[in-house]
Amino acid sequence: MKKLNIKLLALPAVLAIALAACSAEQQNQIRRDVLNLANQKHYITVYSIDGNETMRGDVDGKVTRAESGQGQGTGGEYIYWFDPSGKYYQTNMPYIVTTDPNRTGIKK
Repeated sequence: MKKLNIKLLALPAVLAIALAACSAEQQNQIRRDVLNLANQKHYITVYSIDGNETMRGDVDGKVTRAESGQGQGTGGEYIYWFDPSGKYYQTNMPYIVTTDPNRTGIKK
C-alpha cells in the first residue's frame, strides 16, 4: 500500500518536470489539448478599430496572447489561434471569444 501512495505522490512532480522540459509551443499545444478535453468549443469575433466586425470563426483550443519582440521593447501585443483545420491566425485588433456559437450575447 505504501508503495502505491509514494507513486501517486511522485506522479505530479514527474509531470511538472516533464512539462518544464517542453518548449513554449509544446506547452501551448498541451494546454490546447486540455481545453479540447474539456469539450468547450470557442468562437472568435474580430473587430476593426471603428467597431465593425471583420472576421468570425471557430477556434481550435484557445486564443493566446503574445508580445512581439519578446522583452526587447519592440512591437506590441497580439493574439493568435488556430481554426479546426489547423490554419494559423494572428491579429492585434479588438476581439471577443465566446462559447456561444450564435454570438447572441453581444449587443452593439
